[in-house]
Amino acid sequence: MQGIEKALDDLFKKLPSMPESGRKMIAQASPWIALIVGVISLYLAWQVYQLTTLFNSAYSVFGYALTPALGMYGPVLWVSLIILVVQAVLLLVAFPSLRTGKKSGWNLLLWGALISLVYDVVYNLFSGYINIGQFIFSLLGSAIGLYILFQIRGEFVGSSKK
Repeated sequence: MQGIEKALDDLFKKLPSMPESGRKMIAQASPWIALIVGVISLYLAWQVYQLTTLFNSAYSVFGYALTPALGMYGPVLWVSLIILVVQAVLLLVAFPSLRTGKKSGWNLLLWGALISLVYDVVYNLFSGYINIGQFIFSLLGSAIGLYILFQIRGEFVGSSKK
């Protein structure tokens, strides 16, 4: 993980820096953002799970076999749901460390961002349906998120904020 962090740090050091006040503000808000997004993500994952199981149950009650379209997106849907839950748990676990300014919380945010990036790339390349616009915006969103994450990294060191 340290190799990936160093490589990304070297990449983002070449870009313009955010103002100090902006970095501090985002770093102070990050625990609460992580908590809120984590709770909402878990709630949404639960809702998607319930709808998916309800749909599968209702569909099979009538004796229908999965159509090729549903069969193709079934595994993708379940993997997406698992990734959503993993990211939500990472955000919730990061909350206490982010509140105290520990880098371990920041590391969890980095893991979540990297998982999201890998998932976006794999999904867009291997799901059977390539949407170039979605792929480009996924990469752009990940780049912006990682830029912001590396801008606030200096605020999370040791057991207390700088």
